[in-house]
Amino acid sequence: MDARLTDDQVALRDVVDRMVRDSAPSSVRDLGDRDRTQRLAEHLRDAGLLALRDESEDTGVEVALVAERLAFGALEVAFVGPTLAKDLCRRAGVAAPERCTVALAADMAGLASDVTLDGALAFDSAGAEVAVFLVPGERGHGLATAAIVQDVAAVDLTRSIARPEPVSSRELAPAGALDEVELLRWTAFGRAILAADLLGSARAAHELTVAHAKTRLQYGRPVAAFQAVQHLLAESLVLIEGAQSAVSYAAWASDREAPDAAHEASLVAKVYCGIAARTVNETAIQVHGGIGNTWECMVHIHLRRALQSGQALGSDGDLLDEIADLQLGVG
Repeated sequence: MDARLTDDQVALRDVVDRMVRDSAPSSVRDLGDRDRTQRLAEHLRDAGLLALRDESEDTGVEVALVAERLAFGALEVAFVGPTLAKDLCRRAGVAAPERCTVALAADMAGLASDVTLDGALAFDSAGAEVAVFLVPGERGHGLATAAIVQDVAAVDLTRSIARPEPVSSRELAPAGALDEVELLRWTAFGRAILAADLLGSARAAHELTVAHAKTRLQYGRPVAAFQAVQHLLAESLVLIEGAQSAVSYAAWASDREAPDAAHEASLVAKVYCGIAARTVNETAIQVHGGIGNTWECMVHIHLRRALQSGQALGSDGDLLDEIADLQLGVG
C-alpha cells in the first residue's frame, strides 16, 4: 500500500479540520450546546461526509480520516454509528433508512443479532431515529430496524447511546442478504474506523498536554523543561505514531485485502489503538498535575471517548484472545 494521502484525501481532511476549528468545544462547559451540534450535523450532511460509504467500498481510508479528525475535536456529532449502519445496508443490497445507526449487543462487543434486542444499545445515536441490527437465519443474516426510544447514560460525553425498542422492529433485508464473508468485511471496516476514532482521542489529549507543559511553570521553569516530563510526552508520541500506522493499514486493508487479512489487520489496529489511547490519556492527566483530575480539564473528555470506543466491537481482552486464536490456528 501507498501510505501517502492523495490530493482528494488531503482536501477531505482539510474540510473536516475547518469544522473542528469552527465547532470543537474549547472547554467542558461548551458540551451540550444543541444549536452548535445541530449546525455541525447539518454541515456534516451537506458536505457529503455521511454518504462516503453509500455506494463505494473503496473509501475506508477516507472514512478513517474523517473519524480521526472528528474524535480529535471531540465533536458531538454522530458519524461512526451512521456510517457503519449505511455500510451494513449497502452490503445487504438495501437502501439505508434515514437517520439510522447500528445496534450493538449489551456488552458492545458486536452487532445486536437477536430479535428480542435484550439489552441492546444504539451506538452513536445522536439524531438517529432507528437502529439497524442482524436477524440470524438458516440462509445467512438478514437486517431489521428498531425505533430508538430512550437515551441512556454513557461514559462518553460527546456521543449518545440509546435503547432500541424491540416491538417496533421491521424487516429491512431478508435472511441470506448478508453472508459470513460480508459480515467479516463489515466488522473489519468497523474496527478500523473505531481505531481511527481512538487515534483522534489520543492525538488530542497529547496536543493539549504539550501545550500545557510549555506554559505551566514549576520552580520558575516550564514543566516541559524537565526530562521526566519530556520522556512521558515522547513515549506518548511514539504510541501515537504507531497507532497512525496501524490505522492507515487497517483502513486500507478493509477494502483492498482479502477478508481474513483485513480482519486480522483490524484486530491489531483496534487493540493497539485502544491501549495507546488509554495510555496517552492517562499520561496527559498525570502531566497536567492536580488540574488533570478536575472536571474543567478537557483531557477527561478525550479519555471518556476512548474508553467507550475501546469497548465497541470488542474490548482489548476479547480481541487479544481472537488474535491469539488466529496466530495459533485455533477455530
